Amino acid sequence: MIRTAQVSKKLRMHELFSSVEPGILDSAMEGESKVCTFRRGDVVFGESERSVYIAFILSGNVVRRKRENSRCYERLTQGDLVGLESLFSQWQSASDVIVATRETRVLFLSKAAILKVLQMDPDFSLAVIHALAARITELERRVTTYTGGDAQCRLARYLLSAFQDANTFELHRSMQQLATMLDISRPSLYRAFANIEETGAVEREGKTIRLLDKDALLANISREK
Repeated sequence: MIRTAQVSKKLRMHELFSSVEPGILDSAMEGESKVCTFRRGDVVFGESERSVYIAFILSGNVVRRKRENSRCYERLTQGDLVGLESLFSQWQSASDVIVATRETRVLFLSKAAILKVLQMDPDFSLAVIHALAARITELERRVTTYTGGDAQCRLARYLLSAFQDANTFELHRSMQQLATMLDISRPSLYRAFANIEETGAVEREGKTIRLLDKDALLANISREK
């Protein structure tokens, strides 16, 4: 049973729970949650947790890979939430592997606890709907824009959408974040950037990327067709 003010306070720092009254949250958590500590290399969120819990990282770090031994990963840290989509889905993907990279403490909130808060707090219900809708929109955008073709094609599509009507944009993601979004490895991303620059389509200076030749960038997208 988790009733400590420290845990509850940390959870309410997440935007999903920020509007929930402490009393409602504490009542929902009673008997429906647990805190676990993981060491480096431990699987944090496995098949036994999917569709049963959401996981909130209290401290430490984890990585989420698309599949076991994949070099494409997403780094998650204190304050991040995992498992909201699978909690309400009848179809469960077993591909994601979430592993601790250092000693990590995780709060597991059960589906029953979440349903209690949904029933007691209409604002929380709206927040969950907005979060799930945003996730669906993001996944649709990734599918339509970034999948298909090799790393060079995917990066070219991303760059074309990022430029829009401008000739310059600032890359506000790390290379690892961009590689994860495009579902490629970071070395592949670096090679793709180098290849696209060699075609004369763009040039990079730090986080600034300039469009030099739109036709050349389009050619990078259609090169495999």
